Amino acid sequence: MNQPTREMVEAMVNIATNGALDRIDQRGKRARELYRWGLHPHHAEAGSPLATDNASFEAAYPLALSGGVGVTEESLFPMMSAAENLNAAGLLIEQRSRNGNVHAMPVMQLCRSAMESSARTIWILGDPECEVRRDRALSVLVEQLEQQKRFLIIADASATSGPNQLPSNLVAMNRAHQQKQADLVKRLRDNYTVAKPESFSKTIGLVCGQLYCCGL
Repeated sequence: MNQPTREMVEAMVNIATNGALDRIDQRGKRARELYRWGLHPHHAEAGSPLATDNASFEAAYPLALSGGVGVTEESLFPMMSAAENLNAAGLLIEQRSRNGNVHAMPVMQLCRSAMESSARTIWILGDPECEVRRDRALSVLVEQLEQQKRFLIIADASATSGPNQLPSNLVAMNRAHQQKQADLVKRLRDNYTVAKPESFSKTIGLVCGQLYCCGL
């Protein structure tokens, strides 16, 4: 008796799961389509609520050096990251037809990262009040700067000891950047009230609750 081919097995699994593999393939294709947006995202149009948020951020927090796009910058990057993760998941899904591997764990991890990132953007922009959106963007900015500060300290230790030491001129340049970054964090905390942003798990829960209430 001939052994069933991979295509036959996949067809049987698809029938048994009421078309689950077809749905996964369709979502993988849509995920790939997002990648083009991620490479060329749209910025705030003049007169839009997001443009108003940017102006409000600049007026309230000039020391943040946001260049007039503070809310855009903090909300755009997580969505670009989510699009990149979904594109990678879509690539793995496309490969199933060639290698028979569903790549379940990496696909789920990529989707989880995409959910966490996009939930952060939805959390920043999801409140109806401009001041809340503005302040949430500041909280995310400062949190990221704090994380960068810790990373720069670790990088400095690696650059000055061990097998990967850098030349003294590069160490001096990196330390000058590290000091400017630390000064910016201190200046923001000294002059503004900075709340701690919600955790990724909390923002996911809030966003999922909002979608449920909307019937999505």
